[in-house]
Order: sequence, then C-alpha cells, then structure tokens
Amino acid sequence: TVDGAFASYYSQVSQYLNNGSGGGGDTTPPSAPSGLSASGGDGSVSLDWSNNGESDLDGYNVHRSTSNGGPYTEIASGLSSSAYTDNSVSNGTTYYYVVTAFDDSGNESGNSSQASATPQSSGGGNPTSVSVSSIVGGTVSQGRGNKSATATITLTDDTGSPVSNASVSVTFSGSINESVSGTTNGSGNVTLETVTTSRGGISGTICVDSVSHGSLSYDSGSNAETCDGW
Repeated sequence: TVDGAFASYYSQVSQYLNNGSGGGGDTTPPSAPSGLSASGGDGSVSLDWSNNGESDLDGYNVHRSTSNGGPYTEIASGLSSSAYTDNSVSNGTTYYYVVTAFDDSGNESGNSSQASATPQSSGGGNPTSVSVSSIVGGTVSQGRGNKSATATITLTDDTGSPVSNASVSVTFSGSINESVSGTTNGSGNVTLETVTTSRGGISGTICVDSVSHGSLSYDSGSNAETCDGW
C-alpha cells in the first residue's frame, strides 16, 4: 500500500541519518604540526617538522608569505611526508612559512608556529646578523600533577643558516614566571626548561629577551616571532 511504502521509506531515511551518513561524520581536525624549521639554500628553502600522530591523518599543506605573520598563500598540498623543499624562491628574500595537517575526512588543522629563512647564493657574503626563526612551547610532567614549562628556540643568520653557540634568554610568564637562558647547538636550537613547576592545566607566554653571539648581531626586527604561547 502507499502508507506501507511511505513508512518503509521513512524508516530507511531515519536509519541513514541516525548512522551519521547524512553529513555528521568526523569534524575533529588534527593538531597543528609542531617543530617547524626552515633552512635557506641557494634558490631554495628546506622545511622540516614533526610527524603528527593521528590515526586518520591524510597529509600536510604548506603555506608561505613574504610578510612576517602572513597573510599566507598555499604553495604545496597533499604532502605525505613531514618535509618539503620550496624551490620557487628568490635569493635575498625572507620567506615565512606555516604548515597545516588534514585528515581523511577533509578536516584541516590550524597553522603551525611560523618559521622563516632567507635563501642566498652559494657565492654570497658572510652572515652579519642572527634572528629567531621559531619558538615552540610545551610542558613536561614532573610527577604528582606538577609540570614545568619548556621552550625550544631556533636561531638562523641572515643567510638562513642555523646559528650555533648563541646565548638565548627567555622569560616565561603565566602559570609559571621565570627567566631561563641557554646556548644553541649545532642545529641552531636550544630547549629551555623552568625549574619552577605548577599543577593542573598550566599555560602562558614565552618571550625572547635577548640573543648574543660572538660575531653576529641580534636583529630582533627580523624575528619570525619574539613571543609565543605554551
């Protein structure tokens, strides 16, 4: 009968919607990629970042700007690995990058922390300055609900190369208030951790106060970022 056919159709539609096939699905994006670093070469910039751990991760997109803080333009999409080399750059120009992750449902994360580099001709002059290319904040469990705060600072010179043996001082503020300093390694990185701990969902801001190096001057105006959250 007509009534019976309608009832059957209604039942099928209800089941379809209740099973989430009507567009409910997965709407949770992956976490923003972390640990982005950029290194300038001759006519190229090499990017690297940490792998995301989501089981439904589908890939990464790379976005670039010639202005500190954007706006950014997507230059590569659907990458399956956590590294990329940008060959569409001009030597002597500073480029700023962020990376996003997306899952197999099409959900895209927010931007990673920004990283920057300046490609230079292999016959270019000697570097004269150093700046901050990225700040990555985090926390470390110290047991019994206590956490300390951390910051990984990456420095590059004005040719885009990592700077080692530079002294970096930062200030943590928020749930923990403390100043910490350290020296960059051969990759231009230093990870600083507070002695002070706090309990619960701690958060705050990390700001680079100073950078000093034996032969390079600190150019804070070229920093990709000077403060970041943790």
